Amino acid sequence: MPSLQASSSIWQSTGLQNRGLGVRFPPGLPSGRWFSEWQRFEGVVLLKKETTAKKPLIKRISRFIEETILEVKRSTWPDRRTLVLHTVIVIAGVFALGIYVALSDKIVAGFLRLLVPQG
Repeated sequence: MPSLQASSSIWQSTGLQNRGLGVRFPPGLPSGRWFSEWQRFEGVVLLKKETTAKKPLIKRISRFIEETILEVKRSTWPDRRTLVLHTVIVIAGVFALGIYVALSDKIVAGFLRLLVPQG
């Protein structure tokens, strides 16, 4: 009499395996609820909540303005020709969209007048 072997799909899965396919799991989170500083953890920088007292409003506003100025300086601005070209494209697109919406509205309104009697 031949012997029967049962196999479970749990142990012999043909689906995605963790070996040889480059599947990577992120590292676990550090323990603790709140953190007091930046921490480098497995190549990932985690933002941590500051436990120090709130800085005065004037200092926060001045820091915001300084960071905004730095960000504006780091930005890449288009030249005049590119700016004018893109502005014309946007205005033409808005104009074309307005015409499309107006025509669609007239067509739908015409169909509704045919379907719903006015009395």
